[in-house]
Amino acid sequence: MAVGASFGRFVGLLVRALHSSYPHSAFFSGCPADGGVCITPGTYAFLGAAAALSGIMHITVSVVVIMFELTGGVRYILPTMIVVGVTKMVGSYFGKGGIADRYLDSSSVLSFVFVVSFCPVHARVSSSVFVVSVRFVRRD
Repeated sequence: MAVGASFGRFVGLLVRALHSSYPHSAFFSGCPADGGVCITPGTYAFLGAAAALSGIMHITVSVVVIMFELTGGVRYILPTMIVVGVTKMVGSYFGKGGIADRYLDSSSVLSFVFVVSFCPVHARVSSSVFVVSVRFVRRD
């Protein structure tokens, strides 16, 4: 997320520099004429972080909810949804699955299958005691 936020802030600073150099450009027609704040690099950093998280993990709705919970602002939901959607389309075009899926699909990695069973011996101590046995499954 830090790399995405840094890149997003860099893009935001570039757009702000373009706005200060060409304030009457058609690209900036929605900006206030009185010289008010139009370009906020922090917003670009926020969207870059969301794009990076979505691109690496291949999760969409969860990223929108996480980023909404981080900011608490409703005004960032639609831009976040657009950025995450574009990131998902680009990621699906170039690859399959997120970084966790690719890591587990490699042939030299062992997957863990957790088998959880209730332990009646420890039931007197606590009703929430479980014994976890780990089995290794090799993907060939």
